[in-house]
Amino acid sequence: GIRDVAVTGVQTCALPICTKVTITGEGFTKDAVVTIGNLTLPSIKVVNSTTITFTAPPASAPMVVAISVTNPGEPQVVLAEGFTYVKDKKG
Repeated sequence: GIRDVAVTGVQTCALPICTKVTITGEGFTKDAVVTIGNLTLPSIKVVNSTTITFTAPPASAPMVVAISVTNPGEPQVVLAEGFTYVKDKKG
């Protein structure tokens, strides 16, 4: 049967570049797809059913965007303002 997918947390990205951003939740499958804004991320790592890591796409300024996780054949789970880019603390 279909497992419930939930996204419970997403790390914040400190500009300019963010590698190994972690999404936590439950019900992720190995074929899950992550989308930030309108961009489907080309390479993510599904660590297990509760953790996904990815490299965030670059952003030119601080912003808040939607993030979603979708298992094949299941409804998309969207956090409307789920992913935040912030200024680098060094800046």
